[in-house]
Parts: sequence; structure tokens; C-alpha cells
Amino acid sequence: MRSRRPGSNVGEETETTPGPPPGPGEGASPSSHPHSPPHPHPNPHARRDAFLRRGLKFAGLLILVYYLLPKKVFGVPVYWAIPLGAAIVLVVEVARVTGVLPIPALRAYEHHRPAGYVYWGAALALLVAFFPESFAVSALIAASVADVIAGELRRGWKMSGGRSRAIGAFVPFTAVAGALLFWLSPEGAVLSLLLGATGAVLASAVEGRVMGWLDDDLLMPILPALLWIGLVAVLPGATPLGFHLPWMSRG
Repeated sequence: MRSRRPGSNVGEETETTPGPPPGPGEGASPSSHPHSPPHPHPNPHARRDAFLRRGLKFAGLLILVYYLLPKKVFGVPVYWAIPLGAAIVLVVEVARVTGVLPIPALRAYEHHRPAGYVYWGAALALLVAFFPESFAVSALIAASVADVIAGELRRGWKMSGGRSRAIGAFVPFTAVAGALLFWLSPEGAVLSLLLGATGAVLASAVEGRVMGWLDDDLLMPILPALLWIGLVAVLPGATPLGFHLPWMSRG
């Protein structure tokens, strides 16, 4: 379990498990008050839980196979895979909330709001459905890589949140997104690197953060992709990189 305060940085929290309640006769310190939160203890499964969460995030990238499929599969337009996948995620979440389907490796605060995989699933569906292929692929893969590296620097190397975001999120996001944008839409290395770096500013700013009901699993890929669309529209000499509604072209 993770202890956290609203609006805190997820990556800087401490993996904890609730401790046992104070026994009879123990000192009535503020922490032993019956309405006080339980004593936190290190979570012995923190590394395993982090590995499971990251594995789930990378597994979600299988949705990018969508771009390799023909327009129709067994006579069904392939764009129906997007709402179908979203529906599956929502069914799983409803089953989790109602107690029908236990989901391991959740953070403490996810028991009181939608889980991280819901936000990640929403980012996958939105980017694939409404963004150019080059933007969707670059944002999703770059956000996944940056999130994992920043998290490892913070937890394994005990690096501060600011430094882990600057080094572990900004640098990998710029490199991965810039390379993918250039490969998928060869509009020039300078433009691709510029888009990667500007997107990395937003991605690294929200990495590891939970702000009310907003989650970095949604914001890290979506915000850079939105920024790219705006920049490409106003930069002199830059083409829209094939901007269209992808689902419309696959009918």
C-alpha cells in the first residue's frame, strides 16, 4: 500500500502496508488514536507490484498492432477494436470495484478512485482513435519508457523527484519520441527532435503525479500529442504529418 496526500507525487511516496492497531493499554499518542490512520510499514511486495504494473502498461502497447491490421478482419471493420477494448477495460474495472475480480498490485489510493490501468486504457483508445499514427505511436512508447526509467531512478537509485523527472523522463522521452517521429514521419530530423523535446517538457512535468482524479498514465502520452498537433499547425514549413481521424480511414 502507498501512503500519499492529495496532489502528491506518486513516485516520491513510500510503499507501505498498514500496521496492526495499538493494543489495549498502549500509550494514547496521536498516532494511536482510534481515528488515526494505521502505522505504515514497508511493503515487502513493492518491487513485485511495481513490476506487475509496468508489465501491464507495456502489454497495453499491443494495441499498436492495430496499425498493422487490414481495414476489415473477418468482415468487421477493424476500428471496432477500439470501443471493444475500452469496453473490456470498463467491465474489468466494474468487476474490481464491486469485489467480483480482485486486481493485484494496486496502489492504496486506487481503491478509492479509478485504477491506473483505466487511465492508461483511455490514453491508448484516445490516441489510436483520434491522433495521427506517428503521434500516437511515438507518445505511447516514449511515455512508457520514460515512466519506467524515471520510476527506477527514484526508487532504485533514491533520486529526488525533480532529478528523476529531468533525467529519467525528459531525456528518454525526447530521444524515443524524436526517433520514432522521424522514422514514422520523416519531415526532418530537426523538426522531429523539436517535437520530441517539447513533448518531453509536458511528459516529465506530470510524470509520477496524481492530481485529484487526473493521473500521469493519461496525461503523459496525451498532453505531448496535443502539443505536437498545435506546433505542427503553426510552425512555418511544417506539414500536418498526415493528421486525420484514423478510425475514419479504416472504415
